[in-house]
Amino acid sequence: MTSTAKIYGLVLSGGKSSRMGTDKGLIDYHGAPQREYLYDLLSQVCERTFISLREEQESELPARMQTIIDLNEFKGPYNGLLSAHKKFPDVAWLVLACDLP
Repeated sequence: MTSTAKIYGLVLSGGKSSRMGTDKGLIDYHGAPQREYLYDLLSQVCERTFISLREEQESELPARMQTIIDLNEFKGPYNGLLSAHKKFPDVAWLVLACDLP
């Protein structure tokens, strides 16, 4: 059995990083902020790629990046996952978290 579902990439980057004190998605591990590095990585293998984040974070990203704003219906990473699924319910998701380098 094979699937013809589209595969979209999702970078989870909506956490507040309150324990760390700074946005984990902005940490440079590979010469770029981690969330941007992961976005570019997923863009190489996925039909479309998005960064899931809080509304106030959106202005910090380069304009070339597509976003999905967390709906704030749930806590933690489920918020980003379910927000993406609600926006595009008919695709499969390849998901990476910005805080797992």
